[in-house]
Amino acid sequence: MDKLNKIAVLYGGTSLERDISIKSGEAVYRSILDLGYKSNLIDFKELSSVHILKKYDFIFIALHGFEGEGGELQRKLDDLNIPYSGSSCEACFNTWNKALTKEILREKNLKTPNWKLIKDNHKLESLDEDSNLLPFKENKDKEFSSTLINTFGKNGSLFLKPITDGSSFDIYKVSNNKQFLESIKGSSDPNRTFMIEEAIEGREFTMTIIDEKCYPPIEIITKNQFYDYD
Repeated sequence: MDKLNKIAVLYGGTSLERDISIKSGEAVYRSILDLGYKSNLIDFKELSSVHILKKYDFIFIALHGFEGEGGELQRKLDDLNIPYSGSSCEACFNTWNKALTKEILREKNLKTPNWKLIKDNHKLESLDEDSNLLPFKENKDKEFSSTLINTFGKNGSLFLKPITDGSSFDIYKVSNNKQFLESIKGSSDPNRTFMIEEAIEGREFTMTIIDEKCYPPIEIITKNQFYDYD
């Protein structure tokens, strides 16, 4: 850090997570100034304008959503040889898409809840109670191999998630077809690819790993149905 003269903090953006990104960015910006470094706070909305960052020695990415977590910003910064905080572009690409992440975990023999994809070509917004894609009945759609999707969970509940986006936006825990349909149609964008995932009940922990060093686990406790944005 001694060689850093100017640090840019990217925050805001255009994603659904803009509000929390602003809070994160402002806190990081104040901390950098308190440490005695020069910094600028940039509401960064266009990945195509990454060239404006070439005058900075380091980029702290406080952007959320695809702009900050999808990997494209990191790739562009790598191309310009500008150092930045957080994961590499490859790690971001592999984790921004939940289905891709789970496929990688399975390949590495790491446990992850069972899942199925419901692709956007099914026109999810127009689903009704007679659709073959409903999870809580025998499914006749060839894509799902006529399986009972609700057998994923012993407790009769599933998670419905878009395969991209973060901070639990448009994530729902559902236990019947009525809730499933209401969740799809109440989401910010019904006509995109969603994931149906097995619900696992139990205690929830998170752990930070930085440069291959594991930090103490933190238990997440919430009064809500599950740990979400609220």
